[in-house]
Amino acid sequence: MIMRACRWNVIPSMALVALTCVDLTSCGGGGSRRTSPVDDQMMIQPRPPPASQGTPDLAVQAPTVSEASPAAGETFTLSATVRNLGDGEAATTTLRWYRSPDATITTTDTAVGAVAVGALAPSGRDGASLELTAPSNLGTYYYGACVDTVANESNLTNNCSASVPVAVSEPQAEQGDPVTPQRRPDLMVLGVFLASGALDGSPGRSITFRSMIRNQGDVESAATTLRWFRSPEATITTTDTEVGSVAVGPLTASGGTSGELLFSLTAPATPGTYYYGACVDAVTNESDTTNNCSASLTVTVEEPAPDLVVRAPEVSDSNPPAGETFTLSATVRNQGDGESPATTLHFYRSLDATVSTSDTAVGTDAVGALAASGTSSESVDLTAPSTPGTYYYGACVDAVANESDTTNNCSSSVQVRVTEQQQFDLAVSVSSVNQDGTREAGERFSLRITVSNDGNVRTPATFLRNYRSMGSWIADIRTQVARYRFSALNPESSRSLLYSFTAPSTPGTYYYGTCVDMAPGESDTTNNCSSPVMITVVSP
Repeated sequence: MIMRACRWNVIPSMALVALTCVDLTSCGGGGSRRTSPVDDQMMIQPRPPPASQGTPDLAVQAPTVSEASPAAGETFTLSATVRNLGDGEAATTTLRWYRSPDATITTTDTAVGAVAVGALAPSGRDGASLELTAPSNLGTYYYGACVDTVANESNLTNNCSASVPVAVSEPQAEQGDPVTPQRRPDLMVLGVFLASGALDGSPGRSITFRSMIRNQGDVESAATTLRWFRSPEATITTTDTEVGSVAVGPLTASGGTSGELLFSLTAPATPGTYYYGACVDAVTNESDTTNNCSASLTVTVEEPAPDLVVRAPEVSDSNPPAGETFTLSATVRNQGDGESPATTLHFYRSLDATVSTSDTAVGTDAVGALAASGTSSESVDLTAPSTPGTYYYGACVDAVANESDTTNNCSSSVQVRVTEQQQFDLAVSVSSVNQDGTREAGERFSLRITVSNDGNVRTPATFLRNYRSMGSWIADIRTQVARYRFSALNPESSRSLLYSFTAPSTPGTYYYGTCVDMAPGESDTTNNCSSPVMITVVSP
């Protein structure tokens, strides 16, 4: 097939543009090239204006043909124009021509030629043409062109043109012409590919294959059947084990293809390596039946194996006070296809969000044997650290024999924010209001009693009790002389009360003190009683 390609050339030193054409000896543009007489003729055009700042957008206008109904083997010219619709200069690129069995032009169609396209300023254009020889097979073909994308191109959806139909007709026979060879179909299986599932894995898994058939002959093929086979070796033949089939309708000549043909199967139960492929039944008068079977696709069936994973853990309290108890829970799942023996789940505390076996171990729990897809929920009761802050907890399960993947045996982490411990602490002190601690029998005197809460939470209401003893506050039996209800006290606050007492009628040395009743949850009860105040009683 003879092709001629033409393009505009930019001459920077002259600020001009020239049209140059060359003849190509093959549809792909390869082989030797010779200069056309048109090379000596230049159509002078003003050079496009300098490129503006922005992004290019190349588009190919609908092509034209010099002859829409050429005879088989007759030469015709295909022309196309590339435009830069963007607002930035487009770099040099390549325009490629294609022949398609349908009206949509894509880069997967049959390439018939290519030519370089110079840099284009915004709104610039570059025209090119290609001389082609009409196919020897009669029928309607569609021709078009696609321009290769350039850097920073803003729109890639318009790089292919619309198509132009070319109806190839029977050439006019002349006396002495050779007899035209008989036209025949030629079916070919393009291949077998994985549509879903996995090529390597457990027995019994679901796998879906897809395949396509092409009629690369020059006449329509009759309806036939595509058959899938399983083979113990890489070469697929019709003597292998047939595992499925599907009907295939007639296919048009010269590249007519059937849509994707899907086939689903279950992987064999016996471990090993298997090969799958497809063969299309030959049709009447087919020109070549040696290409009716595809290459093979390898499927590996592995021994069943367990695979333990730990799901994201949970905590009963994500903000426990320091020293408080909370529960950490995690679930172990066997996502493998083999049974897992009994093992152990280890719980960890980490200073970062990644949990590993090098973190601080805080507990364990036994995990029983798990069937494939089986789960086991485990938990451990923990005490929050004494230091407030942010901690991360997780779990790792010990690997078991023959486990397929041990990189996923640790869970993600759960965040626990430890707050300050919520507690209160009551303390009491007593002092004498009078300067002198000596009183006459029966005389009134006053004591100042101060109660403080050294904790970080409010105290409950409680009682104050005043005591009197003789001789020694520690050794003597104390006598309660008064009791008062004491209301709640806020954190880190105190309250002072003034109480009046009557000195005993018997002269002597007495000791007065006050105690506050202990309340549930109090952090320290050793300071609930005050030191004593000594009162000396004398005769009136």
